Amino acid sequence: MQFSAMAQTKSLSTYYSPAMPEDISPLEKLGYVLLSDADLAVSKQLGIAYRASGQYATILPKSSSGKNNDLLLPVPAVFILDKKGVIRFEYINPDFKQRISASLLLAAAGALYEELVSAH
Repeated sequence: MQFSAMAQTKSLSTYYSPAMPEDISPLEKLGYVLLSDADLAVSKQLGIAYRASGQYATILPKSSSGKNNDLLLPVPAVFILDKKGVIRFEYINPDFKQRISASLLLAAAGALYEELVSAH
C-alpha cells in the first residue's frame, strides 16, 4: 500500500488543535483542513478534556482568545473516522508525554484504507 494513494482518499485530511495560530497564512497551503477548538467544546463531548493545574490560569485564556476560561486541556488523542463519521480507530493516552508513533498511526490508517478498498 502506498501512502500517497491512501492520502488521496483524504483519510488523513484533518488536523485538530485547541489553539488556532494567530497567522494562518502558512496554513492555507496545507493539504488538509485545520480545525480549532479554542473553547474545548468538542474535547468535552469526546470526553478528552481535563482541568489543568493553576499554573495555566493565565496561559490558557490568553492562548484561546479568552475562550478557555475553564482551564481545560485536551488529552492527546487521535481519531480516524470513516466517510460516515464513524470512529474506526482511536488512540487516547492521558499521559501527555506519550504520543502515538507515526508507524502505529500509519499502520492503523493503512489497515483501514485496505479494508475500505477491499470492500468496494
